[in-house]
Amino acid sequence: MAVTSGSDGYLYMWKDGRLAKRQNAHPKAAVLSLYTFPNSRVFSSGGTDGRVVTWKIWPNLIIQQ
Repeated sequence: MAVTSGSDGYLYMWKDGRLAKRQNAHPKAAVLSLYTFPNSRVFSSGGTDGRVVTWKIWPNLIIQQ
């Protein structure tokens, strides 16, 4: 499983090379950074909206903490 981000403000969760989930993380703002906590399903995203959001990955879900 992998999570990527884009200039459209969305997070993209990929599973087995296919898009599994698209999550609006930073509406109308680009996501500039992702940080993954070691050995965890928790990560943070930072956007041009000035916000840092912490997320948790569950099977096929990205949940805001």
